[in-house]
Amino acid sequence: MKEIYDAHTHLNSDQLSKNREQHLKDFIEIWGKGLVNIWVNNKWNKIALTIAKEQSFFPTRIEKLSNNNRHGGIGTTLWLHPGETTWWEISSLEKAKEEIEELKTLINENKDYVRAIWECGIDSHYERNNHIEEIQIYLFEEQCKLADKLHLPIVIHSRSNFELSYNIIKQYPQLKVYFHCRSYSPEEVKKLHETLPHLRIGFCGNLTYPKAHNLKESFAYIIEHNSQHSNRKIQRLLETDAPYLSPQKVRGTENVPAHIIHLYNRVEELYPMTKVSEACKEHFLNLYIKG
Repeated sequence: MKEIYDAHTHLNSDQLSKNREQHLKDFIEIWGKGLVNIWVNNKWNKIALTIAKEQSFFPTRIEKLSNNNRHGGIGTTLWLHPGETTWWEISSLEKAKEEIEELKTLINENKDYVRAIWECGIDSHYERNNHIEEIQIYLFEEQCKLADKLHLPIVIHSRSNFELSYNIIKQYPQLKVYFHCRSYSPEEVKKLHETLPHLRIGFCGNLTYPKAHNLKESFAYIIEHNSQHSNRKIQRLLETDAPYLSPQKVRGTENVPAHIIHLYNRVEELYPMTKVSEACKEHFLNLYIKG
């Protein structure tokens, strides 16, 4: 039986947190071995920490994710999402600075549970103006500095503004950098990897959509690159981004961690020689567990 890892999910979201115990049980039923809860503001950060600490939710085959447990488990990341500047609460640099300080406190008080800084970056998809961009740049830069200081990986949400995201993150080539929910072309993936030797790329359920040609091209590029460069591979991960982006087989329903099995299965159909399960396990543990 293949082991399943969800590198980016949101059991701490308003949609999923109330039924998180059932969602975890369903994930375990598909042989889920590890997942990491992500999010975006300090409210959801606190819920993610609660889930990571709830030992009753860790049956025999799922344990707390830690440096002494290299088989999987449940961990969390803490971060401030760029969307906070447009549809949530961070509307000024002063507020951004307050949120960064609260984030630092949460991390300092919960070091055993925090596996990365996530999910930050630049998002110009919904609205693009100088004021919002200034705040997003500040949040992104501060969180890059924090990840560097704490020797934590950084997980990036970047949409509709590749160059600005790239110009910031390229200053931190020493970091483990995970671009989640890949939305860039093979050429841009190549550019990232030339600058960031510890690059990871995550793919969600939208990889299974019939018209997702660009995503499939990027996935195929990574496979080809890795076959030719065994000493400098681009690590790839699979993720649900639940409750968003359900795979094609369950498209139109609320996404949950257990749905990642459909993504694994489809990737194995499209790329039968890639050893998906083994690679995702290795890359998940290399990203989230130190040492």
